[in-house]
Amino acid sequence: MIKLLLSLFVPFKSIIKRMGASYIQFIKILELKLTLDNRRPSNFNGNRAKENSSSLFWQFLMMFIFGLIILMITTKLHDSFTLFFLGHSILTLTISMLIISEFSTILLDTSDNTILQPLPINSTTLSLARNAHIFIHLMFSALSLMLPVTIQIAIQYGVGSMAAFVFALILNVIFTLFLSNLLYLGIMRFAKGDKLKNLLMYFQVIMAILFMAIYQLSLNLFERIDFSNISIATDWYTYIIPSTYFAGFTEMFSSLNFSTNLIVLSLIALALPPLGLFITGKYLTPIFNKKLSELEQSDKLSSQTQPRTLANFLSKLLSFNQQERSSFVMIWKLTGRERSFLQTLLPTFGYILFFMVFPFFKDFEGFASLAETNKYFVMLYAFCFLSASIPASMSIGNNKEIGWLIRSLPIESPHRFFIGAMKSVFVRFLTPFYIAISISIIAIWGTKALVDIAVAFLVMYLTIGAAFLVSPKKHPFSSDKKSSNTGSTLGVFFLVMMSTIVLGYIHYYGAQVNRFFPMILILIYGLAIYIVQTVIFKKFFTWKALDLANSH
Repeated sequence: MIKLLLSLFVPFKSIIKRMGASYIQFIKILELKLTLDNRRPSNFNGNRAKENSSSLFWQFLMMFIFGLIILMITTKLHDSFTLFFLGHSILTLTISMLIISEFSTILLDTSDNTILQPLPINSTTLSLARNAHIFIHLMFSALSLMLPVTIQIAIQYGVGSMAAFVFALILNVIFTLFLSNLLYLGIMRFAKGDKLKNLLMYFQVIMAILFMAIYQLSLNLFERIDFSNISIATDWYTYIIPSTYFAGFTEMFSSLNFSTNLIVLSLIALALPPLGLFITGKYLTPIFNKKLSELEQSDKLSSQTQPRTLANFLSKLLSFNQQERSSFVMIWKLTGRERSFLQTLLPTFGYILFFMVFPFFKDFEGFASLAETNKYFVMLYAFCFLSASIPASMSIGNNKEIGWLIRSLPIESPHRFFIGAMKSVFVRFLTPFYIAISISIIAIWGTKALVDIAVAFLVMYLTIGAAFLVSPKKHPFSSDKKSSNTGSTLGVFFLVMMSTIVLGYIHYYGAQVNRFFPMILILIYGLAIYIVQTVIFKKFFTWKALDLANSH
């Protein structure tokens, strides 16, 4: 499979050399990166871990499901150019979000400079190999996402149209990757070192949330559009929308309509990606690698962390065990440093906000009418879904040596460490967000919602405990995104989602029958939390479970 992927770059051999890169070194570095993608290091007990082949399957499956959702819209379109334009617009949006949320760590990775730059390998070769690595993963995602639409185009307009559409997809991905490089480089000019890392992290979080907001608003807009009669005409303003270029290229070869507008759009679609590659390799790469070296120096210069008096106070308030308190404070400090963790977790707050809360306010008629409903139940329990993302997010980071630290602690069982870690993340991230939502609910519905807020809060803590129990027992902040198990993460999400829905319905309908029912739930959930932490956690979080789930 790797050899087949590498063979795709053979036609570009001369172009790669003209950019100043070594083609042989480029292929070797890319082959090494692709090989590492499919390997896991040895486990603590010496057994080889399974290859990460299932992650590609889950990635394909998730993208294909999204593609089927897109297909429900595109099948209503009667105009071919509109179909191509919508397909490329969705692809551009999705690829941009993937680069920001998933592949920015690869794009900004400084390990290449540390390991390979001392060797006789120039920076252009390293940069091209890095971008080619990302491009392969993006193309796999793009083809998975657009597979249903591609089949529709083949049936509706013929195999020739399908071939033109797929070729335009490749051009679109290359151009979007070039724009992302350009955008990141522009941000790098405003800051450097540690400030640059923080700026990039918050930019990635904001952009990921923004893309989700646009997506959600588009879905609500699509509900009011008659797609059977919609059509997009090429006009002067269409030339500033990148999706139009690739749609025009597909339309010209699909309909064999060689009008002036379509020819111009096709020429732009054919010219921009190669031009972007050339500019990236020839001019942007030296600047980009210089900025990456600044990030590398920032990694080496670790600043002293100030004592966390708030963490110490909260640990004493919420934990009655010294081991839990130590873990609480330690994880509190690490969550402030681990940008990979923050970059993974923080966007989920925006996702939940737009996907779960916004739809219930799209028919907003005023706070007075809203206060007469019980929609705040949906708001409270929607944020319980955040619990599913906590274990997976906590496993992502650069502290690979933390496993040895945990094993060297003078404790009989590691469950106390993980209880303290869970409490720390819950208090630092979920609780302030939940308090802000609760204040909004009280402002609209009044104090009658206080008991329901307390019940949902206990449910959220209970679901995060359940998510930790069923998730792989990974050491905190010890794995990169590439080694995370997408299948188990998806399974945990569905389990938490179904549990939250069931508990939410029990709470809602029980409160309608008896107004004292929520008080009974507080006692039941409080007892359940006590049993989970004192009994069940001890059985699930053992040294053997950690050895089986982690690499050392």
